[in-house]
Amino acid sequence: MEKGRICTVLKHKDIHHVGSSSIPGLYGKNIVDILIGLEKFDEELDEVLKKLNKLGYITGFIEKEKKWAYLKNKENCSEGDFHIHVVQKNTSSYKHWFLFRDYLLSHSEEREICAQLKKQWLTQSKGVGMAYAKLKTKYIHSILEKAGKESYKLFLVCGPPFSGKTTLAKSIAKLKGYHYISTDEIMKNRGFDLAHKIRVEEWEEVHQECFKIMRELMKQKVSIVLDDTNYLRGLRDRFRDIAVNFGYSVITIYVNTPLKILNARREKVRKSLERPYLEDNAFLDVVNNFEIPGRDENTIIYNSFQEMIEWINIM
Repeated sequence: MEKGRICTVLKHKDIHHVGSSSIPGLYGKNIVDILIGLEKFDEELDEVLKKLNKLGYITGFIEKEKKWAYLKNKENCSEGDFHIHVVQKNTSSYKHWFLFRDYLLSHSEEREICAQLKKQWLTQSKGVGMAYAKLKTKYIHSILEKAGKESYKLFLVCGPPFSGKTTLAKSIAKLKGYHYISTDEIMKNRGFDLAHKIRVEEWEEVHQECFKIMRELMKQKVSIVLDDTNYLRGLRDRFRDIAVNFGYSVITIYVNTPLKILNARREKVRKSLERPYLEDNAFLDVVNNFEIPGRDENTIIYNSFQEMIEWINIM
């Protein structure tokens, strides 16, 4: 795959499949758009361009003020070509790619409308790139406007210890371009031992710090993936209330993993010491008292046997 070829030379960069070809069922010019997000555009751009040029990509243009560079794999574009957009992360142009893609992925009726319009644009433009782009611009702006009204999300990823929720939460954040927050990481930074049961007062300190981080991020209008056990409804409601006050939509993701698998993973950790083991009283307290989220919490269930990346792409 082309993305894999790019990843070999641009390790540790955020690389995403975006545009119409990332949305099943959309008809168009069959050009694959790839988005590469840079933490420090001005400092990283030259090196990234050199590596992409060596792969055969031609630099089309660089707009330093907009922090956007465009490359293509052929001088004259045709069906099946790859276009690369190198953009500063967390800018409006970076976020717009995800807004457009994710809105159409989650709205089947709008996706059908877009598919029909793309056929019309292709006929009207006679396949000419600039004419085609001009025809679709107004529609894209309308989708971004719709998406903007419901774009900012808080994903509450919850599940018992050893369920795989951290792996899932990190994967969602990376694939969707969202900000990741982990209460375990806050715990570690405060010097707490995650292998033992944490006192209620200590958890409250962690949650207050998490609330502060959330509020700061929400002021910046970024979507968030929160990785926390969140085994009690009351705990989830506290996070939800903050998000709603900022106009965010909240999606609860419950990681459904059988107890047999939880125990097997826990035993493996005990033997390998690859992470904190978690004592019986702390583990069983969560497992036995877990309040599984229902429909009223806008819940999506991820079953541990499902292929993770595929599930994230269609959720």
